[in-house]
Amino acid sequence: MFWPEAYGREIKHHCGSSPEGHLLYFSQVACGIEKAARDKGYAIIMVNTGNDGNIEKQSLNKLRNSFIDGMIIGATGSNSRLIRDINTEIPVIQVVRKFDPLLSCVDVDYTDIGYKAVWNLYSKGCRKIALINSSLSLTPYENRYNGYRRAITELDLEEIVISKDSLLQGPSYGYDCTLKLLDEYDDIDGIMLASDSQSMGALRALKESHVSVPDQIKLLSMTGIQIGSMLETSLTSFELPGEEISSVRMISLSMQRLRRHLHQDLSRSFAAVSL
Repeated sequence: MFWPEAYGREIKHHCGSSPEGHLLYFSQVACGIEKAARDKGYAIIMVNTGNDGNIEKQSLNKLRNSFIDGMIIGATGSNSRLIRDINTEIPVIQVVRKFDPLLSCVDVDYTDIGYKAVWNLYSKGCRKIALINSSLSLTPYENRYNGYRRAITELDLEEIVISKDSLLQGPSYGYDCTLKLLDEYDDIDGIMLASDSQSMGALRALKESHVSVPDQIKLLSMTGIQIGSMLETSLTSFELPGEEISSVRMISLSMQRLRRHLHQDLSRSFAAVSL
């Protein structure tokens, strides 16, 4: 399984890739896929690309030449042609990040999440709402921004977007971007972040800057996971259906594609997963 985003012959292997398997949401989905696959008799190979396109390319070529039956990938977006070529040999399923409209994908509506997040903060009195984003070459970030921009335009609010160059978008990313936001803008009263892990960094930055949450600034995470409810300062978040993505739909879709590809009944398989 290729995860931060291959199957074959009599079903012997599945492969997946993910960009940031250590990040909590990707880890949740990866663990769910592994469990669901194991329950159906699949063996899984996990690959963590660290959201690095070069590492992803090397991993794809290695897995392509191994005995895998299929691939589940959370791609970086840097190797679309290679992934499409692999899909002509073994089934490839995209997960979380949809870069190629021609390939099957299981994901969520990030545009709708970005749109509703703005309206949620607006309903709580926020009028200067900032988005901490990342590279628009990454589909989830592009789609969240599109939803944010649509809502901001409808509400006639100022568009405030902060990002920085970084392969990893965890707590330190949220921390650095929040400090940058406070330095460049006054009177921010709402901040949207991609994930709970980024929000943890933002909370630390706001605490060090003597800014009260949620009294002065409200935070909203667009990828909520269980850890968010355990923080000293609770977060408002959109909880993504990580278990549903990783178990029922993903495995069912993978099995359907494998059956079409192999034109035969499946008994057991090996899966490679790259994250």
